Amino acid sequence: TGWIDNFEGGRKGNRQIEMRLCGKKGFDLHDICYLYIEYDVDGKSDKVEIPDLRSKEEFEAIAKYEDRMCHEFAPYFLGGFAEKIDKDTILITFGKTALADERCQKELKRLSIFNLEKD
Repeated sequence: TGWIDNFEGGRKGNRQIEMRLCGKKGFDLHDICYLYIEYDVDGKSDKVEIPDLRSKEEFEAIAKYEDRMCHEFAPYFLGGFAEKIDKDTILITFGKTALADERCQKELKRLSIFNLEKD
């Protein structure tokens, strides 16, 4: 149970979550597609759906590619970016906030179906 206690207590789990969100360099695009929010005060909860950052045109190009190649295009979903701000803080962005960041725009271009289509 020692390992499980460490994981559940955050000592091992936090590092895995950090790597999953921010990658090795402390900044990466994430694939968070839903947020489940629970409120302590009244026990209510909400489910928030996160839209993909990519354009309608890109999704149309992805659909054509998938039909032609008979397999899915990866990445499957891009919801924003996550960045390790300091030892105890990760910034997770979505939507317009994510799209306003130059690093996010650069990564979106790098992963775009339009780059693959040029090859």
